[in-house]
Amino acid sequence: MLILEEFGILVVHESPGVGQNLWNHPQSSVSFRVNDRVDLTSNAGALRFALRVTSEAPSHPNDVMLHSLSVFNIMTGETLPEQTARIACALELPDGSGWVRLASADPAVQPSINYRYFRDDNDIRRMRDAVRLACSIVDSPAYEGVSDGRITPTDEALSTDEALDWWIRTSIGSSRHVSGTCKIG
Repeated sequence: MLILEEFGILVVHESPGVGQNLWNHPQSSVSFRVNDRVDLTSNAGALRFALRVTSEAPSHPNDVMLHSLSVFNIMTGETLPEQTARIACALELPDGSGWVRLASADPAVQPSINYRYFRDDNDIRRMRDAVRLACSIVDSPAYEGVSDGRITPTDEALSTDEALDWWIRTSIGSSRHVSGTCKIG
């Protein structure tokens, strides 16, 4: 039975691909305490950076991006604790995709969305590598004057692939760049 028919909606043209192939960039963030000598508000422009990484050349060029996140998230209203910063680890080219479906015949009801993050083993492996890279940056001598220590993920979460996978799956967010679901043309 077609999804539209489940909700009593007349099917004018069957197109089973509609709603499939939903893409988004899964993102987890490494957080750290910022040294009290660093004023997070004095040079906001210096906080804007991005590092593009190729995890699997040539099949996935520039597939991972590490970037700073501001102290205030304009989309959610979330404010970080004082003297805290984050490096976001975003998987820009995931191998897996999700779906969007009707939840009701009422157009005012939000649809059902499943990004299906990390259904592909290659995606969780690349995210794991990205988080470890961000942690190595925060824990590096170059950050000694900035960082007073990593908050998340903890050393315990970094201790094994399985522990880090669990941390990633429970801390995952969206980069809010949703696309796909219906081919054009």
